[in-house]
Amino acid sequence: MWVMLCAAVGLAALVDWGLRRAQSVPMSDAILDGPISFRMPANWQLSSATDPGGISIHQAVEPGGTGRRLTFIRQRVDRLMPPLEYLVRTDQFPQNADDADYAPITLGGFPGLCARWTAVRLSADAPAQPITTVCCCAVLPSRQAFTLRMETPGVMDKSDWKLIRQVLQHVTLANLQPTSATTVDFSEGIRIAVPDDFVLFPEPDPLRHQGTMVHQTSRGGWLLAQFVPVVFNSDLPSGWLLSALAAREQLDWRDPAQTEKWLNADLIRERDDRWRIDPRDSANPAILIHRRAYLIASKTSQGLLIVLTAQYPSGETDLDQAFDALHDKIQLDGSVDLKALLSAGAAGAEAAPVQEPGEQWWLWSRSGVAEGWTHAYVDPSGQTPVRDTLRRDWQGNVTRVSQRWGLGAGPASSWGQTARYDSQTEEEPTFVAGTRFADPITTSLRMRSGQEYPASMPPTPAFVSSAHFPGLLATIRQLPTALWTDRFPGNEAEAFAAPILLLIRRGPDAGPLRCVEVQIDGTGQISRWFFRPDGALDHADLPGQLTLRPSTAAAIESALRTDPRLTLRGR
Repeated sequence: MWVMLCAAVGLAALVDWGLRRAQSVPMSDAILDGPISFRMPANWQLSSATDPGGISIHQAVEPGGTGRRLTFIRQRVDRLMPPLEYLVRTDQFPQNADDADYAPITLGGFPGLCARWTAVRLSADAPAQPITTVCCCAVLPSRQAFTLRMETPGVMDKSDWKLIRQVLQHVTLANLQPTSATTVDFSEGIRIAVPDDFVLFPEPDPLRHQGTMVHQTSRGGWLLAQFVPVVFNSDLPSGWLLSALAAREQLDWRDPAQTEKWLNADLIRERDDRWRIDPRDSANPAILIHRRAYLIASKTSQGLLIVLTAQYPSGETDLDQAFDALHDKIQLDGSVDLKALLSAGAAGAEAAPVQEPGEQWWLWSRSGVAEGWTHAYVDPSGQTPVRDTLRRDWQGNVTRVSQRWGLGAGPASSWGQTARYDSQTEEEPTFVAGTRFADPITTSLRMRSGQEYPASMPPTPAFVSSAHFPGLLATIRQLPTALWTDRFPGNEAEAFAAPILLLIRRGPDAGPLRCVEVQIDGTGQISRWFFRPDGALDHADLPGQLTLRPSTAAAIESALRTDPRLTLRGR
């Protein structure tokens, strides 16, 4: 049941919406959309649609030409984010945040946001008309964003608020409840106690190694705290840390600055065991979403990355208060021998048989729905391995990633290059990243803005070209282990500005299939790779119910025929 506590005068009519009043508007039968069930006014004209990106839209329009309409939107998101950030990223929110009123809401115990604003609708064949919009939004732990919008000509009255309350009273969630646990416990010996004013989110995805808490303010603000266990070298390579934070942001071609903020962040050592990573959001007081991160470290390569996000009207001060409330509740009691893991990784990579590059097709699907493909082959010269990946993201956009490698006789003559293109900016790459495997190992990330991010690290026998993945995983027998690389399948499109650290271990086998589990350090993302007894890849499972399977060009063409942007002819 939804409960709204409102501070703004215009929202005060919703204070008692949790009381079950007599229904003044007949409601439709329950509409089931994914994990959410809801009802709409029975006598309104109802229409439903689903776009290629998997966005469900249900709209009810009041008969009689009143102009009132209700819209229910459910959309998968790739990461948890504050409701206001989701509304901004999906163009559901006005540009000026000061024009809106805010109030906190909860959905099934999970925090959300209610915002109200008035804008003038312009039309060539009608006079300008003010439209008041109320938008109720929550982003659930299952990575499902829920939005209910009501648009009313002019000023909303009591009947409008009563109708919103009535619709929201019928919203229910399936198999998703807040957790009653008072601590977050990681297998690495890391424990975080939950402060009294934070809500602990469950983590339904076994391939996300992180914890999430949310604090909701009375003014409608939202504070998101995420915790990711990490391992690192004693000298703390800043490029590795900032790249991991940038990858967690998930690059949006329309607003790459949100990712670049992490690459440009200040890395401040506050004391021997703690670093603060500040993307300098405070330089722009009009910004809606503020971020900050901290790294707390032990003396044994073990650490905890804490990523904090504040949603307007919360800001920098709220981030300070949130970290103060959390810091003393963190315990690091484990240890990691990273040197031993890297030594094992170097030995395993050296002993692995050399695999001749050949042609391969892979099909990407999510919850059984095809959403892209990868084609690996050797260019006509017969010397350069190439891997092209085309995938649809959670907003329905299509991204193409082209990877090329030069695998010489030694590190000095070996290199890798990755270029990302987005369907709306196909003529110019969103970024180009290059890696030279010489002494030192150097990387350079060049964004479309022209900004470049160079990084380097000492040579290490534990560095492996990404061209050898995932096949190399089938040959490594000494586990757990660790390797450095430039990219990894499934994360090709992210803006890594430095080599990434892979933590590799045995996973849960599936019958005769041998499972190797890979975690990209600092991101909290795990993938499980299943190999047949002969070493051939059977399939891979990635976060968000994403699956990769070997395929053929004909099968891929058939699976993606409903979206011409993804077919082989549509390249």
